[in-house]
Amino acid sequence: MSIRQAHRGTPHLRVVGTKKTVVERFLSKITVQSNGCWLWTGYRNQDGYGIFRVKGQSLKAHRWGYEHWRGPVSSGKELDHVVCDTPACANPWHVEPTTHQANVLRGDGPTAQNARKTHCPEEHEYAPDNVIITTTGGRRCRTCDRVRKR
Repeated sequence: MSIRQAHRGTPHLRVVGTKKTVVERFLSKITVQSNGCWLWTGYRNQDGYGIFRVKGQSLKAHRWGYEHWRGPVSSGKELDHVVCDTPACANPWHVEPTTHQANVLRGDGPTAQNARKTHCPEEHEYAPDNVIITTTGGRRCRTCDRVRKR
């Protein structure tokens, strides 16, 4: 009988000792960079995050690495690349659990950029008494709002 059974209904057999462990498979898909990043060389999704398949399930590589070497991620938290800001990095010491809001505000997207603004386009300070919070959660300058209404 051959190593791989070709007969219908018979499971495929593997040679004992040739299958890599999950950790070996994970480590075979990284290249360590000079900055300490574990650059994922396997499949990456459209956002650049490494995808690692374990037991038929697709997981983000940085999350699998974090949970394997550092422990579980608390419910309601996600991992933020605080050291390198590189989605393809799977180094579990380059990420930290955080809330979605904190993760977004640490980034460079429009939400984070606007949240860091301290003054309106007319240079009025976004002080607590000079801010109107809109129904969508944005903010407007109260001084500019008064000028527009005149």
